[in-house]
Amino acid sequence: MEQRKRIRLCTGWKKRTDNKKGYTLTEVMVTMALTLIVTGAALFFLERGLFLYRRIQGAGDVIAVSDMALSRIAGQIKQAGPDSAVEIGGGEDGCQYLVLSGPDGSVSIQVSADEDGLIFTEPSGTEEEWLFASQVPAACRVEGLSFFLYEDEEGRRLQVCLSLHHENTGFSFSSSRFVELGG
Repeated sequence: MEQRKRIRLCTGWKKRTDNKKGYTLTEVMVTMALTLIVTGAALFFLERGLFLYRRIQGAGDVIAVSDMALSRIAGQIKQAGPDSAVEIGGGEDGCQYLVLSGPDGSVSIQVSADEDGLIFTEPSGTEEEWLFASQVPAACRVEGLSFFLYEDEEGRRLQVCLSLHHENTGFSFSSSRFVELGG
Protein backbone atom coordinates (compact mmCIF):
# COMPACT_ATOMS: atom_id res chain seq x y z
CA MET A 1 0.00 0.00 0.00
CA GLU A 2 2.75 2.33 0.58
CA GLN A 3 3.81 2.02 -3.00
CA ARG A 4 0.43 3.01 -4.29
CA LYS A 5 0.43 6.16 -2.30
CA ARG A 6 3.78 7.05 -3.71
CA ILE A 7 2.66 6.53 -7.22
CA ARG A 8 -0.41 8.63 -6.68
CA LEU A 9 1.64 11.35 -5.14
CA CYS A 10 4.08 11.31 -8.01
CA THR A 11 1.29 11.31 -10.58
CA GLY A 12 -0.46 14.19 -8.81
CA TRP A 13 2.75 16.15 -8.70
CA LYS A 14 3.25 15.60 -12.42
CA LYS A 15 -0.26 16.91 -13.23
CA ARG A 16 0.40 20.10 -11.33
CA THR A 17 3.60 20.83 -13.22
CA ASP A 18 1.96 20.16 -16.64
CA ASN A 19 -0.87 22.65 -15.98
CA LYS A 20 1.19 25.86 -16.30
CA LYS A 21 -0.76 29.13 -16.35
CA GLY A 22 0.02 31.54 -19.26
CA TYR A 23 -1.27 33.09 -22.47
CA THR A 24 -1.04 31.76 -25.93
CA LEU A 25 0.03 33.89 -28.88
CA THR A 26 -3.54 33.81 -30.21
CA GLU A 27 -4.95 35.19 -26.97
CA VAL A 28 -2.40 38.02 -26.96
CA MET A 29 -3.16 38.88 -30.61
CA VAL A 30 -6.93 38.95 -30.03
CA THR A 31 -6.49 41.17 -26.97
CA MET A 32 -4.26 43.60 -28.88
CA ALA A 33 -6.71 43.74 -31.79
CA LEU A 34 -9.64 44.52 -29.48
CA THR A 35 -7.61 47.18 -27.68
CA LEU A 36 -6.73 48.84 -31.00
CA ILE A 37 -10.36 48.82 -32.15
CA VAL A 38 -11.61 50.40 -28.92
CA THR A 39 -8.81 53.00 -28.92
CA GLY A 40 -9.43 53.84 -32.59
CA ALA A 41 -13.15 54.33 -31.98
CA ALA A 42 -12.46 56.57 -28.99
CA LEU A 43 -10.02 58.71 -31.00
CA PHE A 44 -12.49 58.97 -33.89
CA PHE A 45 -15.25 60.29 -31.64
CA LEU A 46 -12.85 62.63 -29.84
CA GLU A 47 -11.62 64.09 -33.14
CA ARG A 48 -15.19 64.46 -34.44
CA GLY A 49 -16.19 66.25 -31.26
CA LEU A 50 -13.27 68.67 -31.54
CA PHE A 51 -14.16 69.37 -35.19
CA LEU A 52 -17.75 70.17 -34.26
CA TYR A 53 -16.60 72.36 -31.36
CA ARG A 54 -14.34 74.39 -33.68
CA ARG A 55 -17.14 74.74 -36.24
CA ILE A 56 -19.61 75.96 -33.61
CA GLN A 57 -17.04 78.37 -32.23
CA GLY A 58 -16.39 79.71 -35.75
CA ALA A 59 -20.12 80.15 -36.32
CA GLY A 60 -20.39 82.09 -33.07
CA ASP A 61 -17.49 84.33 -34.13
CA VAL A 62 -19.11 85.07 -37.51
CA ILE A 63 -22.45 85.89 -35.90
CA ALA A 64 -20.78 88.16 -33.33
CA VAL A 65 -18.79 90.00 -36.00
CA SER A 66 -21.91 90.39 -38.15
CA ASP A 67 -23.89 91.82 -35.25
CA MET A 68 -21.10 94.27 -34.34
CA ALA A 69 -20.68 95.40 -37.95
CA LEU A 70 -24.40 95.93 -38.50
CA SER A 71 -24.65 97.84 -35.21
CA ARG A 72 -21.75 100.06 -36.26
CA ILE A 73 -23.30 100.75 -39.69
CA ALA A 74 -26.73 101.38 -38.13
CA GLY A 75 -25.21 103.85 -35.67
CA GLN A 76 -23.58 105.76 -38.49
CA ILE A 77 -26.79 105.80 -40.56
CA LYS A 78 -28.83 107.08 -37.62
CA GLN A 79 -26.49 110.07 -37.35
CA ALA A 80 -27.47 111.20 -40.84
CA GLY A 81 -30.47 113.46 -41.05
CA PRO A 82 -33.84 112.23 -42.32
CA ASP A 83 -33.53 114.54 -45.34
CA SER A 84 -30.13 113.16 -46.38
CA ALA A 85 -29.57 112.22 -49.99
CA VAL A 86 -28.80 108.52 -50.45
CA GLU A 87 -26.37 107.20 -53.03
CA ILE A 88 -25.87 103.44 -53.38
CA GLY A 89 -23.36 102.12 -55.88
CA GLY A 90 -20.70 99.59 -56.66
CA GLY A 91 -21.39 95.93 -56.20
CA GLU A 92 -18.98 94.51 -58.78
CA ASP A 93 -17.04 92.65 -56.09
CA GLY A 94 -20.17 91.81 -54.08
CA CYS A 95 -19.83 94.90 -51.92
CA GLN A 96 -21.80 98.07 -52.50
CA TYR A 97 -21.01 101.44 -51.02
CA LEU A 98 -23.40 103.86 -49.34
CA VAL A 99 -23.05 107.64 -49.28
CA LEU A 100 -25.42 109.77 -47.22
CA SER A 101 -25.25 113.51 -47.94
CA GLY A 102 -26.87 116.15 -45.82
CA PRO A 103 -29.14 118.81 -47.34
CA ASP A 104 -26.22 121.25 -47.53
CA GLY A 105 -24.21 118.74 -49.60
CA SER A 106 -21.83 117.66 -46.87
CA VAL A 107 -21.09 113.96 -46.71
CA SER A 108 -22.41 112.56 -43.47
CA ILE A 109 -21.27 108.99 -43.94
CA GLN A 110 -19.73 106.74 -46.52
CA VAL A 111 -19.63 102.99 -45.89
CA SER A 112 -17.95 100.38 -48.04
CA ALA A 113 -16.18 97.10 -47.39
CA ASP A 114 -13.19 95.10 -48.39
CA GLU A 115 -12.60 91.48 -47.47
CA ASP A 116 -11.00 92.34 -44.11
CA GLY A 117 -13.63 94.70 -42.74
CA LEU A 118 -15.61 97.88 -43.20
CA ILE A 119 -14.39 101.28 -44.34
CA PHE A 120 -16.02 104.40 -42.91
CA THR A 121 -15.35 107.84 -44.31
CA GLU A 122 -16.21 110.63 -41.90
CA PRO A 123 -17.38 114.15 -42.89
CA SER A 124 -13.86 115.46 -42.39
CA GLY A 125 -12.67 113.12 -45.15
CA THR A 126 -10.73 110.87 -42.80
CA GLU A 127 -11.06 107.21 -43.60
CA GLU A 128 -11.25 104.59 -40.88
CA GLU A 129 -10.85 100.93 -41.68
CA TRP A 130 -12.71 98.83 -39.14
CA LEU A 131 -11.02 95.43 -39.29
CA PHE A 132 -12.88 92.41 -38.00
CA ALA A 133 -9.66 90.87 -36.69
CA SER A 134 -9.38 93.76 -34.24
CA GLN A 135 -12.87 93.07 -32.87
CA VAL A 136 -12.96 89.27 -32.62
CA PRO A 137 -9.98 86.96 -33.12
CA ALA A 138 -11.60 85.24 -36.07
CA ALA A 139 -10.81 84.66 -39.70
CA CYS A 140 -13.96 86.43 -40.94
CA ARG A 141 -14.09 87.80 -44.48
CA VAL A 142 -16.75 89.93 -46.14
CA GLU A 143 -18.53 88.13 -48.98
CA GLY A 144 -21.10 90.82 -49.62
CA LEU A 145 -22.44 94.18 -48.43
CA SER A 146 -25.57 95.66 -49.95
CA PHE A 147 -28.00 98.48 -49.22
CA PHE A 148 -31.66 98.94 -50.19
CA LEU A 149 -33.66 102.14 -49.71
CA TYR A 150 -37.37 101.92 -48.84
CA GLU A 151 -39.54 105.03 -48.87
CA ASP A 152 -43.17 105.02 -47.77
CA GLU A 153 -45.58 107.05 -45.66
CA GLU A 154 -43.83 105.89 -42.49
CA GLY A 155 -40.52 107.37 -43.56
CA ARG A 156 -37.28 106.34 -45.18
CA ARG A 157 -35.53 103.15 -44.18
CA LEU A 158 -32.35 101.52 -45.32
CA GLN A 159 -31.91 97.78 -45.30
CA VAL A 160 -28.30 96.79 -44.74
CA CYS A 161 -27.35 93.23 -45.77
CA LEU A 162 -24.01 91.73 -44.78
CA SER A 163 -22.61 88.32 -45.73
CA LEU A 164 -19.56 86.94 -43.93
CA HIS A 165 -17.47 83.80 -44.34
CA HIS A 166 -15.26 82.13 -41.72
CA GLU A 167 -12.14 80.91 -43.51
CA ASN A 168 -11.09 78.29 -40.96
CA THR A 169 -14.42 76.48 -40.72
CA GLY A 170 -16.07 77.34 -44.05
CA PHE A 171 -19.14 78.68 -42.25
CA SER A 172 -21.03 81.47 -44.06
CA PHE A 173 -23.60 83.76 -42.49
CA SER A 174 -25.85 86.47 -43.91
CA SER A 175 -27.77 88.99 -41.87
CA SER A 176 -29.71 92.17 -42.50
CA ARG A 177 -31.01 95.07 -40.48
CA PHE A 178 -33.46 97.87 -41.19
CA VAL A 179 -32.42 101.36 -40.08
CA GLU A 180 -34.51 104.52 -40.24
CA LEU A 181 -32.71 107.52 -41.65
CA GLY A 182 -32.15 110.01 -38.88
CA GLY A 183 -34.03 107.74 -36.50
